[in-house]
Amino acid sequence: AVAAGTAKPLPGAVLDLTAQDARAAVPETAAAPQRARALVGLALEAIQRQLAQPVPEEPLVVLTRGARRDPAAAAVWGLGRVAQSENPGQVVLVDLDEAPESRRLLASAVATGEPQLALHEGSVTVPRLARPASVEAARESRALDPEGTVLITGGTGTLGGLVARRLVTGHGVRRLLLAGRRGMDAPGARELVAELTALGARVTVVACDIGDPGEAERLIAGVPAAHPLTVVIHSAAALDDGVVTALDAARVDRVFAPKVDGAWHLHRLTEHLDLAAFVLFSSASGTLGNAGQGNYAAGNAFLDALAAYRLERGLPALSLAWGLWEQASEMTGALLAGTQGHLKQEVLAMTDEEGLALFDAALRTAGLTDPAPAQRPGAAGTMAPGVLVPVKLSLDALRQAAALPAVLRALVPRSRPAAREADGRTRSDGSLADRLRSLAAPERFGRLLDTVLAHTAATLGHSGTGSLGERQAFKDLGFDSLAAVDLRNRIAADTGLRLPATLVFDYPNPGALTEYLLDGLGLAGEGEGEGGEGAGE
Repeated sequence: AVAAGTAKPLPGAVLDLTAQDARAAVPETAAAPQRARALVGLALEAIQRQLAQPVPEEPLVVLTRGARRDPAAAAVWGLGRVAQSENPGQVVLVDLDEAPESRRLLASAVATGEPQLALHEGSVTVPRLARPASVEAARESRALDPEGTVLITGGTGTLGGLVARRLVTGHGVRRLLLAGRRGMDAPGARELVAELTALGARVTVVACDIGDPGEAERLIAGVPAAHPLTVVIHSAAALDDGVVTALDAARVDRVFAPKVDGAWHLHRLTEHLDLAAFVLFSSASGTLGNAGQGNYAAGNAFLDALAAYRLERGLPALSLAWGLWEQASEMTGALLAGTQGHLKQEVLAMTDEEGLALFDAALRTAGLTDPAPAQRPGAAGTMAPGVLVPVKLSLDALRQAAALPAVLRALVPRSRPAAREADGRTRSDGSLADRLRSLAAPERFGRLLDTVLAHTAATLGHSGTGSLGERQAFKDLGFDSLAAVDLRNRIAADTGLRLPATLVFDYPNPGALTEYLLDGLGLAGEGEGEGGEGAGE
């Protein structure tokens, strides 16, 4: 519970994107993609300044307004979620409305330790993923017209091709417009067209940069009047991965161009059309905060909020925040590689059939619009949601996770988990520091080194520590910035120490890191542990 009262100052730094100066710098009259770039730029600068401190004592609090339905504000949350994954405890996201009682709750709400909060009308809520309740969408949603045109951006890619086949074989679609930057020159495009044609579809492939407003306009204008556009599926995307401290405006723009700009162009160019469905292919990175993908998560959070924005205006919309697909491609291959550390065990790759079955179920809700507020049913889950997160999770792994993302906590409610060793084995004794303290001083280094090596192996995806040595340089083991962040977070969770982001660069091998940790735990003395030589047995 959070008590209201006189507004208290926040102890740490604050980036208030609801303040008058921020709103003046980023006018609401600007197009949503431009506002998103500006707000994400402000947030990125503030987060990088926060993380440049050796070990910040207090988190940076980022305040937004209307992030659920304002795509630009939502993009800030996507970036912020990744910053939270990479640097636990250093960033707090708060969506704050104009009510004075909400602002009075701010300091108390932040003090709860929740990383993401919404303060609306004097109440505090937190985001949690939940299984969607049953929706009677199959009867209500609009059937796809076989004579209408279905547009798929990114349509010649792996995911676009899978969906195109499913639309033809499972949903009766007969006219497909597949758009992609390389058109028929895309790998496998000619084979895809031949396959779809053999299945009875008429297929047009267009080379189009959907992020370019002129090319997007020509694409939509080229749809024949005899077969009007009835469905839009936006799956175009690009990656430029890097930890938050390595991002800049250019890297944000490279990711935003096809995903954010493309989605906005499609929205503006089709909002007057009688569409049966407008489906955005987002990514769970915007919800879960996949480490190393701050710009990509920001773009996907923009899409999720764009779906809500359209629904609020009576337009059909659905954003599917996909998890991992098993089949390799330029996109999914990079995503699979990106799970080397963060949520590696918890998020599983879906087979094609599993993903397509989820697509089928979601598409049955895609034509539904958001009822007017006064008409909304009171029972939760009785209307189609604007955002679904089709992701395959290991619930057992989530229950055992040392640092479960807050947004997933409702899926696996649990009591305080049993402590676990770095290699995953359950332990029943006290904290790492307590166990080390019970050993004789000469034994502490070896025991802590074993822990560091186990965490190093887990970060690298190794099954054991046999190939790792005390003086092997982390850089020679293949560590990059993302791996460095992951190892720092694992060790911080195990030791309870506040550790700098530069940890493995300052202490470049497991032995040097172990010596630093012993000192940080106050266990670097020469005397024996409290229990003497045999206390650890």
